[in-house]
Amino acid sequence: MNLQTALHRVSKDCPQWVIEQIVLIKVPFIDFKLQDNFGYLLVHKNLENDLKIIFQKLYQIQFPIYSIIPMSDSKFWNDKHWCDNLSMRLNNSTCFNYRTIAGKTKLSTHALGMAIDINPMQNPYICKKTILPKNGSYQINQIGTFSNNNKAIKIFENRGFFWGGNFSTMKDYHHFEKKVKGFEQYFQD
Repeated sequence: MNLQTALHRVSKDCPQWVIEQIVLIKVPFIDFKLQDNFGYLLVHKNLENDLKIIFQKLYQIQFPIYSIIPMSDSKFWNDKHWCDNLSMRLNNSTCFNYRTIAGKTKLSTHALGMAIDINPMQNPYICKKTILPKNGSYQINQIGTFSNNNKAIKIFENRGFFWGGNFSTMKDYHHFEKKVKGFEQYFQD
């Protein structure tokens, strides 16, 4: 896999300057069959080193991840466009996806490759009665789930990432983000 292939069918709304910030990294992981595997992530170039270190440590502690496949894979397309909902329903872990925050007009940190979602079926987004993916279930004892005392969360936090399970108005258990300095204006409320 190369960067051009991983960016195939990226949103036409995505500016060229954003694409120039994105790099492709190959990361090791333990899958749900507890087998060695690897995946590819599109990430902001300033987070490349952090995420390589994080995934090496997740691999070392044997934290299981279902899959890590770029959104350019056709199984994540809806009408030939990247579809976050399809990726989540298939329990895929991704980083870059040029899109807004669900239900809002503000850019998501994913739009600049500064956020990653991991195992969304086990770690869903929960806000009032909304659960995404719809068939997701948060049970802290199931494989690949994040919880407050989880070593995997500490690995992310030690590299400056914020866990969505600590959001105050909702819980986004699969989400980790780290905003790169110099891009703050894109995330203002």
